[in-house]
Amino acid sequence: MILLVNPIQGQNLEKDFQAIHETYLTHPFLSFKPTYTFYDDTLANAVVVDKLQGEVKRRGYCLYTNLAGIETIQNEQFTLVVNHEVRDITLSARTKKAFEWEDHFYFDQLKSFLDMSSGYAYRTNGIFSRYDLFIKEGKYAKIAVHFDSRTHFIHKLVFYYRYPQMIAVTPHVSKSALKMEVFYSDINVYPIYAVSEFSEQKYLTKKQNNFVCKPTFKYYELKLDENVLDQL
Repeated sequence: MILLVNPIQGQNLEKDFQAIHETYLTHPFLSFKPTYTFYDDTLANAVVVDKLQGEVKRRGYCLYTNLAGIETIQNEQFTLVVNHEVRDITLSARTKKAFEWEDHFYFDQLKSFLDMSSGYAYRTNGIFSRYDLFIKEGKYAKIAVHFDSRTHFIHKLVFYYRYPQMIAVTPHVSKSALKMEVFYSDINVYPIYAVSEFSEQKYLTKKQNNFVCKPTFKYYELKLDENVLDQL
């Protein structure tokens, strides 16, 4: 079934986006694996230009992400970013909790797609649904939001570039892409985490009211924000 509608009529897009938002916020334990795939064209037989695989883990207000050699941990006290490519670790005091209802993070992100659009198409088979948003101007010509109609978890986002985008596939090589697909797999609402999963102490050790890198990361440069020591 396909419905072609404008932004204020037909299928209730804002209601669906709100349901998606609530789904993510109301699952305090959640993990999934996003895969970013870039294509040289928008056609079905397009060639893959580059692919990046990541990981996302959530436990209440704590969050762990890993993508393209960059690991990020947010816990109750700190935000830690480990860049393995340039070998540095940045630690800052946590000033804001993720996933607070007031943030409207997911809803605002999805709503921004609608605000940019001149219209959209809705498709569903009763189990999986999809919105194709046609973008008026800017970087994207179309954005497709695929989600499970039963759980309202997103399982795929597809971004169609208006003009070819240069994607850095290596530090010295870039290739042209016309489409980026983000596929979310292994969605788990009952994940089991190690005790240290969201701890800065996976990488750092407290020493005399300061932090130092653990031996495994002794060649990494440690950058501490000035507000970090206030948390000790």
